[in-house]
Amino acid sequence: MKRSLWLIFLSTLFLFQPYGINNLLAQASEEIEAVVLYPVMNTTFTCAEHAEGELTNLGDAYGRDCMVIRNDTTRLKGHRIPSLFKNNGLNNEDWFGWEVPVLAPFDGTVTSVNINDLTNQPGKFPDRTELEGASEIRFSCENGVQVVYAHIRNPDVESGQSVKSGQEVALIGNNAVSTAPHIHLGAWRDKTPLQIRFDLRALGKIRGKK
Repeated sequence: MKRSLWLIFLSTLFLFQPYGINNLLAQASEEIEAVVLYPVMNTTFTCAEHAEGELTNLGDAYGRDCMVIRNDTTRLKGHRIPSLFKNNGLNNEDWFGWEVPVLAPFDGTVTSVNINDLTNQPGKFPDRTELEGASEIRFSCENGVQVVYAHIRNPDVESGQSVKSGQEVALIGNNAVSTAPHIHLGAWRDKTPLQIRFDLRALGKIRGKK
């Protein structure tokens, strides 16, 4: 009797979609490959993610845009309001993330450094005639993973240099296609973009030091 019930159960998995085994296996095979990186900053931050199809270039696809967030006590007396900036946010210095150090994503090598000397005013793009590529650092790991940090300023590393996970490599800036100080992260292996996750154990250790 038990064997018969078991066979009936297996049959229903095959016959009734979307709960069939084939469908479950197909869903599993379509999952986006993810990579776990060291936290990009040693302070509290929040990130927006690029959903599938929004951007397709390697370094952009499945990327994250991260900004420092703090409790602002100046906006409303007696209240702590989670905020990205103080005052009216029209100056880069108003943003809590401006020139915050960014940290290397893993033990690896810097493959390239690009510098854009133009700094944007929050809320505005530069004139199209002046629009250049973002200031960025690209990293590679021995497992083949490549990572880009874009919109940085004052890079403290150079191409070919080895870096350690969590090492300070630059500051958050605001350049190229950017309307506020933030850091863009993108990751890929070969020609495949990767979904980014941060090492929560490392993040816990960082915050535990504060």
